[in-house]
Amino acid sequence: MKEGVFDEALEMVSIRAKALLDEETLGSFFGFLVQDNKFVTPPESILNDWPQAKSQLIELVQDSLRRIDILGITAQRLALHLTSEHYQPEPHHKANLEQFLTDGVIPEDLTMAVVQQLIHAKADTQKLVLSDCIYERLNALMNKNRKLRRMTYV
Repeated sequence: MKEGVFDEALEMVSIRAKALLDEETLGSFFGFLVQDNKFVTPPESILNDWPQAKSQLIELVQDSLRRIDILGITAQRLALHLTSEHYQPEPHHKANLEQFLTDGVIPEDLTMAVVQQLIHAKADTQKLVLSDCIYERLNALMNKNRKLRRMTYV
């Protein structure tokens, strides 16, 4: 990022945030931008270097605070990256995405959310999620959810 660009963007965000948020929420929001944003794993890391990204994500869930919020932001950014018109799939992305979605590092609801968003991606990106490995994981999650729903109604 060019020098000063973040400062200008931050100032624009600050003006809008001050107009919409109360002081406590504003403080939490900017605290996140300054402190916690560095813990968000970039989509490119997940797609290009899963072992390294996985170790970063595992640290978040093993931490005593369990930063599920950061995992959620990471998953959302990945989904946005993959559905972007500028995204170009690489052959190794498929295996890394499969591992991200099936290794059990991210919670089940985030797995489902990412896949649901990828349904709206362009065709070559959709091919990334149309794998047997991901299908089996989603099928298992859906069956588990059906069983849980039946148990709550009994």
